[in-house]
Amino acid sequence: MYAALSDRYAEDLTAMEHLVAEVIAHSPLADLPELEKLVRHQLDGEGKQLRPLLSLAVADLTGDSRARVHPVAAAVELYHRASLILDDIQDNSDFRRGVRTLHTTVGVGMAFNVAGIIRSMSYHVVDRSPELRAEDKLRIHRRLDSTAICLYIGQSIDLGWHEGWYPTYEVFPYDQMIAHKTGALFGCAAWIGACAAGGDPRLAESFGTHAGILYQLFDDFDDVFARDGDVHSDSQDLRGQKPTAPILTLLTVLAETGNARDIQRLTHWLSGMHGQADDDTTWIVRLLAEHGVAERLQRRLSQMAERLLEQAHNLAAGGHIPGEVPGIELLARAVGRT
Repeated sequence: MYAALSDRYAEDLTAMEHLVAEVIAHSPLADLPELEKLVRHQLDGEGKQLRPLLSLAVADLTGDSRARVHPVAAAVELYHRASLILDDIQDNSDFRRGVRTLHTTVGVGMAFNVAGIIRSMSYHVVDRSPELRAEDKLRIHRRLDSTAICLYIGQSIDLGWHEGWYPTYEVFPYDQMIAHKTGALFGCAAWIGACAAGGDPRLAESFGTHAGILYQLFDDFDDVFARDGDVHSDSQDLRGQKPTAPILTLLTVLAETGNARDIQRLTHWLSGMHGQADDDTTWIVRLLAEHGVAERLQRRLSQMAERLLEQAHNLAAGGHIPGEVPGIELLARAVGRT
């Protein structure tokens, strides 16, 4: 479904990339070739581009020209790329998709600067658009700013577990964390896409937020489990002792069975008080398999995917959709893997 979605909007994605190139060309980066190279490298990396594709799919609901949406699609992708650099720094990640992370190659300080430049470019690509009215640009800028707060709140909740903000796993706001950390930018992509195309931003935002939450849940699932349900030997979330959906689901199952001993051991491991090496997760792997956590999570994700697809059908029914399959449905199927 990713391929079908990308193929449908291939020309739009190319136009979006041209807008970003123009912003770079009109910036002071031309006087600093070393810095320009770092910025371009971060923007040239492969990615699914789901957020700009969401903006474009929402625009199709209005039947209006998608050219008005190109700058906002570019803006949300730039915002996302900047957030990845900052996330890698805060998570102490050495690799992303098999490639060394920026801060491990040029240092934390320079990585922060590159992230700041890319994030600022998201405003410039909107400002430079002759397609958007001044009032729409202001609304979009405000929405990007409010979304930035959500992204930082979500990341802070994530880091807050190891800062001791939450005394037990029961009060750790995982759902709130992923709604802010991932759902907010998906919701923003849908909202500004509808705003630029003259659609209803509120209905689009609801769909986008739910798509982002489901996407993050699948991401957390994939980090721990292989396609056959076995645990990945190189799970970053397990190495980082993160309370993500697989671990929280395991804790729920243990609570249902009254297994206080393993709950205590797992809670201590999560909070860094277990006294074992960080890479010693063999006992967790055993517990995940014994209690069928992969199967339980898969059922939950399948149910959420069905609801997202239903939401996409409702949105498509209220808008003008050219072609055989609405883009919004393709996106729902791509996120929900249906």
